[in-house]
Amino acid sequence: MPKTKLLNQLGDYYFCSSCSTWHRLKPDSKGQQHLIYFDEAETNAPSASYYFCTLCIEWHRGSHKAHISHRAHIKTDGKIKLLKSPAAAKKERTPKEPVIGGFDGADGLWKSFDEHMDVITSPSLRQRCIEILQVGKSLEEQKVQCFSRKNGFSFIIQGLKVGQVHVKPAGFSLTLIKNIHDTVCRGGVRQEMSKYVFSSANPNPISDSDIRAHLLEQSQTLLALRRRNAIGYMEKLLHCLLVEQMSAGGLPELGLDFLYYETPVGKVKRNQQFGRQHADILARERNTGALVAVEVKMDATDMNPVIKQGMSYVNWMQKHKQHLVPRIGELGWDVNMDEVKLYVVAPGARVRVDEVAADCGDCEVKIVLINDDWYVDEMVQVVDDYVLSAIGDKIH
Repeated sequence: MPKTKLLNQLGDYYFCSSCSTWHRLKPDSKGQQHLIYFDEAETNAPSASYYFCTLCIEWHRGSHKAHISHRAHIKTDGKIKLLKSPAAAKKERTPKEPVIGGFDGADGLWKSFDEHMDVITSPSLRQRCIEILQVGKSLEEQKVQCFSRKNGFSFIIQGLKVGQVHVKPAGFSLTLIKNIHDTVCRGGVRQEMSKYVFSSANPNPISDSDIRAHLLEQSQTLLALRRRNAIGYMEKLLHCLLVEQMSAGGLPELGLDFLYYETPVGKVKRNQQFGRQHADILARERNTGALVAVEVKMDATDMNPVIKQGMSYVNWMQKHKQHLVPRIGELGWDVNMDEVKLYVVAPGARVRVDEVAADCGDCEVKIVLINDDWYVDEMVQVVDDYVLSAIGDKIH
């Protein structure tokens, strides 16, 4: 008999029969409120998306097959006090649809290297910033990736941020982020930050050798933690692997060239405030030149909300095409804005295309399935794809 795990800790997962999806126990969330809809059979099914590992004493994704023999049987704890009564839970109102904001200018959305450098007025500080970015560039074999952001650049290793550069007219700042393994916190890491401000008064607060040492140490640490499967943020890791392989001309079945990571694509209003939406990856389709928004998910169980989310990005780009075409020209992206597409990438062996009901409008949507064991040797391979045509027909 497998060991029993009572569903009674923050961070626990279970399958909700009301929502037909997985919930996670968090204060003031559906995870707590919908425990009355706990589906024991689905939660403990062999194909369950999550399971509790009695060896690691933590939750694994269903794709983590190495420890499947240590899976616990999940049961509810009768002592749990629901945040809301069952009657109140049934009366929960459907949340309002997010409101897409208007166009507020393209300049701050996608910035090039040269545009960032032009912000720094001092030639010597500008050169110093270039040297620091070159330190990161020289460590690509150590999995250091550098991405442009609205206000500067981010250094990312294995899906976790290890440094960021913030540029401004008077100079720039460099924040080095140390990720430390922590078995208590969610995701398995806690972060310590050290900030260095480069200005005319203090043009060199940290040396290149110290920056390089930090990046190398974080590369070794995070690579080791990934090999042991000791940290989370798996979706972020998959982002970085896709970008790495696309940038190197790999993934011929995917057929995309990388353009921009975590791309701002308009504003959306939630909880009475507007905030930026971000597409996971913006790319160029190699054979057509089409602009492609890529959404990455950790499983292919339900494609409808993912497609709906991705289509909000596509619709925003199509709506503001007249503003974005000049901007894309300035960035030198050789893309066709008359043909914007959506790719959804997720691990899985198959997907029920006949159950996809999301409205794709006049946009071609491609669902791309990749190998479930992509994290083992960190190599992504396309195993299947499905195209939803502009008129809503499903084509395998």
